[in-house]
Amino acid sequence: MYNDYATIYRQAGQSWLSLHMLNWLLPWLEQQAWHGSSVLDLGCGTGDAAVALALQGYQVTAIDRSEAMLAQAQLHGELQHAIVNWQQADLITWQAGAGYDLIISLFDTLNYVLEPTQLGALFQQIARSLNPQGWLVFDLNTPLLYATWPERNHVIVDRDDLYIYNVLDFDDEAQIGIGRIVWFQRQAEAWQRGSETHLQAAYSDQQIVELLADAGLSVVARLDRNGEQADLVQATRVVYLVQVSDVHNHSAAIPPILD
Repeated sequence: MYNDYATIYRQAGQSWLSLHMLNWLLPWLEQQAWHGSSVLDLGCGTGDAAVALALQGYQVTAIDRSEAMLAQAQLHGELQHAIVNWQQADLITWQAGAGYDLIISLFDTLNYVLEPTQLGALFQQIARSLNPQGWLVFDLNTPLLYATWPERNHVIVDRDDLYIYNVLDFDDEAQIGIGRIVWFQRQAEAWQRGSETHLQAAYSDQQIVELLADAGLSVVARLDRNGEQADLVQATRVVYLVQVSDVHNHSAAIPPILD
């Protein structure tokens, strides 16, 4: 997954959402009196967010399980003269390392963790990796979005040299979204076809809150992709801003959880 598609990913412009969220995330964190320096990017993909953070002076470690995506990320970092510690690792088996002031996992990366037990274990590792006053920030596609996936087949890119189509479905019983990406890329006078199938789990807000609580983490705020308060009834994507429970419970500067 994200192997053959890795070279297509940036051409398709699919890194825009991570960069868009960074634009409001850092000012939001500063409003909470956060002044961190070390950042961990879990599921960094082609490295756009990691490189953007490194260029702003943060010490960034970026992890992805796809060797091909990491190769694209490293190339991007070199071209931008950004210093990033790139590591290949699967989030399901990743073990906590040095403490971080900020851990991010953007563009529905955690929906790719298909089992609640696996996601809970990942939250445990994240809790061990966060420095005091540190933040975990991740976004998820919501069950509402997945329920409408069969109606959301769409063209991602339609250019003279590249065509990408996304075929979507949802297994309601298993609560698994199924996305089949099909692309055609012009190579000289011929078209090359490729495809990948991606699976994502639909997690309810209650599941996320409980899994975080089991790891000693608390949701501080739920925002939409533009940094506004998320409407949990209608939201198709929610950004979770999370801290260690003791920090959240004793910090008067932190806004209340948005219910």
